[in-house]
Amino acid sequence: MANFVLFNFIMHRLRLIIPLFIISVSLFSQDIGTIIHENTGKSTNLQVAEQLFRFGLFYEAIPFYEAVLAEKSSRYNYPLLFNLAECYRHCRYYAKAYSLYKKLTDYAVTRYPQSLALMAWMEQSMENYEEAIKHYQAFLDYTLDKPTELIPFAQQQLIACKIVQKKINQPSAYKTTILPATVNKQYSNYGLSPTGQRLWLTGTKTTTGNKKIMIESTRGKYHSLFINRIYYTDLKSARWQNRVEATINPDKEYNHVSSPFYDNKDSVLYFTICNNDSTTSCNIYRSNYRKNRLDVPEKLNTHINSAGSSSRHPAICYIHNKRILFFSSDRYGGQGGFDIYYSIAGNNDEFGNAINAGNVINTPENEITPFFDMLHNTLYFSSTGHYGYGNYDIFKSTGNPVSGFSIAQNLPYPINSGADDYFFAAWSQDTNRFFLSSNRYQNKFKNEETCCDKIYSIEKLPVNTFSSLFTGTVTDIATSEPLIALVQIYDTLNHFLDSAQTTTNGKYIIRNIFPHIIITVVSARGYLFNVEKTIINSESNKSHTIIKNFKLQKIEQGATTILRNIYFETDSTALQVQSFPALNQIISFLNSYPTLKIEISGHTDNTGTNDYNNRLSELRAKSVVDYLISNNIDSLRLSYCGYGSSRPVVTNTTAENRGLNRRVEFKIIEF
Repeated sequence: MANFVLFNFIMHRLRLIIPLFIISVSLFSQDIGTIIHENTGKSTNLQVAEQLFRFGLFYEAIPFYEAVLAEKSSRYNYPLLFNLAECYRHCRYYAKAYSLYKKLTDYAVTRYPQSLALMAWMEQSMENYEEAIKHYQAFLDYTLDKPTELIPFAQQQLIACKIVQKKINQPSAYKTTILPATVNKQYSNYGLSPTGQRLWLTGTKTTTGNKKIMIESTRGKYHSLFINRIYYTDLKSARWQNRVEATINPDKEYNHVSSPFYDNKDSVLYFTICNNDSTTSCNIYRSNYRKNRLDVPEKLNTHINSAGSSSRHPAICYIHNKRILFFSSDRYGGQGGFDIYYSIAGNNDEFGNAINAGNVINTPENEITPFFDMLHNTLYFSSTGHYGYGNYDIFKSTGNPVSGFSIAQNLPYPINSGADDYFFAAWSQDTNRFFLSSNRYQNKFKNEETCCDKIYSIEKLPVNTFSSLFTGTVTDIATSEPLIALVQIYDTLNHFLDSAQTTTNGKYIIRNIFPHIIITVVSARGYLFNVEKTIINSESNKSHTIIKNFKLQKIEQGATTILRNIYFETDSTALQVQSFPALNQIISFLNSYPTLKIEISGHTDNTGTNDYNNRLSELRAKSVVDYLISNNIDSLRLSYCGYGSSRPVVTNTTAENRGLNRRVEFKIIEF
């Protein structure tokens, strides 16, 4: 099985075994349990897992492998651990794949030396470049028998990691921001096309009813529980509205419809339709769009949709009044896997021969998701073949099909990341703003798996804009072990600013933080959260780095955390707006642990009488509890009390100390 997996690894780098960016079936983390397996006999979980694995149905294989490995007798079955790790990798579950590769390198490295390189790849994908460098080098230095096919890959990625490591901690001229939940819904969001005040995109949703996985003796036939559809969202009053599905030929329920591109000149929407079966072949279509309605799709001619291959990712531009279609295809005669092609429309509006963009654009690996910026005469695309940060990176090449293209250049960090970055598009409404899709490990949306793509906006910052790099580590307060944690920052008006996920060494990085006061919320599974205020100052009009480390306490009965960022009006129980990040984190925490009961306690300094302080602290604790109840937290899980000045954390000898003693605490009563 190991040789089969290695072959799949090489083919994945060259041909794309599962086109995640097209079909986006990388979504089974929550709904895989609804999949039904049918076969003529009674297969064991292991038999089903192995058969699905051979068919390349990695998502479907995961729960069956997990069920087998949950059995005590199979926990150290290294071939199964390796296969499950490969399933996680193909699904882009970087952290899960990393943990299994690490186990294999710890206990079975002589049998699976490739786990060193694959673990490094996952670390690189999670932007833990320091560890990735160490493990790529360990693989290359490994003297016993190892798969030679992986050596060139490891050498290339080792160099890439060393270069990126130097760049990643430098202030950037770009700021990335994930689009809101009105645009980025559950599962994958990608395949975007901005036009005017509207953003077209692809979103993945569940199908109606449960489709079955049919397993036969020699082949697999499969219909996904997920389908892709085209949506649009409009920008109104500086806010992206709730996205709306664009209905396209609804009778074909199980075809994936994706990668829209809107040609504003002719009011035509171009898009891709892929079969929802084991062939996953794709073709490009177009449809007239008028009065918020799409006509019946028209399949483009055979110059574009070549038999026996897939054509995807349409993008239209106009050069010298000629309509040109850019797209990607894996047709015969290309440079490697998927290549970028273009076709010029004739006077009859039919597209002519597809022309390969040439070896300055295409490589022996994959080039996809073209976008031509007519204002700057620049072609953008994504590639795994050009030298970059890892996985799919975005590149640009100036020129056009008439003048020819320049050598492709890698776009800087943080436009590119260690994960998959593609569908880069310029916005005609703002020449300093762009969009892209990515499953990057940092800035994950609502702590989802890295399997799923989200859409980001990219802002090019003005020259002489000075910002800060906010970085540090998150560790266990008792053991100092690094934690996988989510770090979120808000301003004092409870506006979300940015977030980052820690890497496997507990490190986080948030870029382009401008001078002001920020509220930082840090959370990790199985730990009490932490909320702190940080003042970001401008230091002599220079960009600089601020290091802030956090230590979290495990959840256990009696565990207490101080909520220093809950503020009240003077001599009042009325909550101030800057308290909401901390209050909302309590709500999120309690929703994550529905059986947990807590006590909220109020504390004051020694100014004033004991009776006054006791009463004020109790009423302030009650205000917090009332806020939680108003946000649907069961009152039976909550209690409150006021201790006045009886429990100071420091002496009340200075104004600073008195400020520390004025606080609200959160204590676990029952867990």
